[in-house]
Amino acid sequence: MVDSDSLAGFDVVYADANGNKLAAQSLNVRLVRERRDYYWEWSSDGGWSSQYDQKDLVVSQETKSIAADQVVKVNYPVEWGSYRLEVEDPSHWCNQ
Repeated sequence: MVDSDSLAGFDVVYADANGNKLAAQSLNVRLVRERRDYYWEWSSDGGWSSQYDQKDLVVSQETKSIAADQVVKVNYPVEWGSYRLEVEDPSHWCNQ
């Protein structure tokens, strides 16, 4: 957890199932803000209940490469709210 209106920092590694750090080229790194819009809903069975719709907003997207046995540091400015970091290796995508 970080303060709002600050920098959120992450260490990105590429590793196998045994925890060995491997080299990787052109990893897609995305910071996604999970915005929730809350509203009230009425039902005759349960009365009023709070619900929400979640919208995922890509805040930042970049490509990173990692050398074997290395860590890449990334930092992103964040506001108040929930975020997630997604890291994908396009060389391991399956075409199904």
